[in-house]
Amino acid sequence: MIAITMGSLIAPNLATAKSRHHRRPARNSHSLALSKQDGISVIGKKRQSASNGIVKRAGVQLTAKQAAFASKFGQYLKSVGETAVITSGTRSPQHQLSIIKARVNSIGAARKFPELRNATAQRPSTWLRAWDYLRARHVPVYAPSSAGGEALASNHTKGLAIDFISGSLDHLASLVRSFSHSHLAMLSPLRVASIAREPGCVHVNLMK
Repeated sequence: MIAITMGSLIAPNLATAKSRHHRRPARNSHSLALSKQDGISVIGKKRQSASNGIVKRAGVQLTAKQAAFASKFGQYLKSVGETAVITSGTRSPQHQLSIIKARVNSIGAARKFPELRNATAQRPSTWLRAWDYLRARHVPVYAPSSAGGEALASNHTKGLAIDFISGSLDHLASLVRSFSHSHLAMLSPLRVASIAREPGCVHVNLMK
């Protein structure tokens, strides 16, 4: 039996699926192949929720496998009359670092970490203090690269995580759990590894 908590959710093994070769996809700065045409509608600023199934925010990047997973989840949501919005897919390490900077700025602590001004994801000494500071204050943020201990690189930088939102995050987490047991999930090239119910989204870790 699988239970949803504020931590993580382990899902059963699901079958993988192969994709046919097509035009060479785009790549982000971390050399992950991105899907140019993932078939997922982009939501506009005026309309902040999907009418049915799944949509994504402008600027969200997905690999072909992430897009296939999201598409199957969207089919599942549509079949049960539910909706969700993708807020984040694949991120470069520098993008992940920019999130740390933004979180530090949002709580007025930028002056504590002058090294962040010239920080790079590949140099943990330039962002690790700030990351530790945020974690100590229970601010949910993942590291841009692995730096030992709990500082593990975000699965977003590996193309193995997607963030979703909807009207009720608790309900959405439950929907992801139900989807992970469905026939549609078995047709996805990625399967649910765990779910984290975070303050602003449902973070879904994926595995091949």
